Amino acid sequence: MTDFTATVDLSFLRTGILVESRLSDKSAFYFAYRQSLIHLYIENFLDDEDFQFTQAPINNDYQFKYLYNVDGNNKLVVQATGSNDEVGILFADESKEVKQNPDLVGGIGVEQFYHNQSVIWTNYSDYGETKFIVNRLERNGDLAIGQIVNLDAVTIDYLAKVINNQSVDYGELTIGGELRSQSVDYSVSGKLQPCNPEFEVCPPSYYADSVLEVAKIDVNFVNLFADYDWDIAEDWVLKLGAAASTNDYTNETFVEPRLAVRYQLNNDYRMKLAYGEHHQWFREYKYLSQTFGSPDLKLAKAKHYVFGIEHEGESDWAWSLETYYKKMDDLIVSNPQYQVNEYGDQTEGGDGNNYVNEGQGDAYGIEFLLNKAISAKWYGWLSVAYSKTERNNNITNESFRYVYDLPWIVNMVGNYEINNEWQLGLRWRFQSGSLYTPINGATPVYPLDENGQPDESQEPIFYDPNEGDFNSERLEAFHRLDIRLDYETKMFGNDTNIYFEVLNLYGQKSLSGYDYNEDYTEREPEYQFPEIPIPSFGIQMVF
Repeated sequence: MTDFTATVDLSFLRTGILVESRLSDKSAFYFAYRQSLIHLYIENFLDDEDFQFTQAPINNDYQFKYLYNVDGNNKLVVQATGSNDEVGILFADESKEVKQNPDLVGGIGVEQFYHNQSVIWTNYSDYGETKFIVNRLERNGDLAIGQIVNLDAVTIDYLAKVINNQSVDYGELTIGGELRSQSVDYSVSGKLQPCNPEFEVCPPSYYADSVLEVAKIDVNFVNLFADYDWDIAEDWVLKLGAAASTNDYTNETFVEPRLAVRYQLNNDYRMKLAYGEHHQWFREYKYLSQTFGSPDLKLAKAKHYVFGIEHEGESDWAWSLETYYKKMDDLIVSNPQYQVNEYGDQTEGGDGNNYVNEGQGDAYGIEFLLNKAISAKWYGWLSVAYSKTERNNNITNESFRYVYDLPWIVNMVGNYEINNEWQLGLRWRFQSGSLYTPINGATPVYPLDENGQPDESQEPIFYDPNEGDFNSERLEAFHRLDIRLDYETKMFGNDTNIYFEVLNLYGQKSLSGYDYNEDYTEREPEYQFPEIPIPSFGIQMVF
């Protein structure tokens, strides 16, 4: 083993290690592992709360890569990545959270991990570059939210893929295909209250019945794709492509064209125009479920248009300006016939689907990116984006801003080399406040008497909030500055980096929402973590 190095990184916020080495003239590897440490003392930064952590937020991740150059025409790569995230919260029986929703008894717990392994063989021949890829991906999604849902799901994907890239006449041709099988093994219990919070405020889960499902879903995918990067003239490049895919779960087949045109205006400026069609697999387990989801759902589709201009000359500065428009169809919305909106009610029933493809969406915006290459001891970049994202519910004929719509997002990153030993870095972010739905009071929900009528002589079980227009109000804007100071030196004969960093340097308290009392007559602001500057000290040492 030669050229072995190990870099250890330890700070108050995280710890990690990177090991890398050239094993021979033909092979090398690296392994990296990181572990968060905030779980050790996060409770010190929280005010008095009506909950306790059963598992404070903790996460870790790893990366491994092995490279072997077989010969001048063949290369083998073996790689693996993975991560794990956990958090658990237990609410007090008399907490306002439980009083607002009795189904939260038992608290909230999330445990998610993934492990991904792949082998990639790359061959160079008269037919260009060809990659053969086999991959295994395992994902676990355990989610418990009181009595609302208790999900234990394991998804395993196997993938075989081949990609070939070669020069053909006046351009580059890329063709490929993949076979993928997915197995979802899950058990889920909880309240049968269909809802997609991207389109509505969910009715109280307390009104709905509890159901249980244990099942396994197997899906097979076939994907083919090709594109040709064609130099049609001295300053013009045309990229023509298409993707064809099918699966045996929804039994849909997609043929999606892709087109891009680039024009070199002069030595410094380039223009591009692009169009593409895409579809998206279901993002949540519930849509696949025979009990909680809908067997007849289709996949959401989108058409994407892009126009942009880029500048990259001989100076240290480069910039790009890009506009886009995206039209989305067949988005998933809940079926109101299967929602329970009052205590003691029953659903109306309907076509047997808890969800239907009756949503549409539009997104458009403009993005500016400015990049400064290193010179005069500093480098950095600035991005400014403005966008607008809307959704339409065809069942209710409502139109509204998308729940994650953030019109303005600004990021600024800079690094300054003070001298050979010292370096200062900063990161500043500004974004529009999140949307929220206002609450205009609440209606008490009483136990039912023997005739099935509300018994107002008893204490309310909880209060059902009366919401205003969906996503009609916006929180104040968020902004935060983080800085880091690095000092390069040697300790015990080893290269060492000592660093000091501060999160939220100027102590900005950014509003994340409002916390209401039991009957929604009062509210208090809630702020994002951290509300105060959080200093940290760390050291990296290379052995």
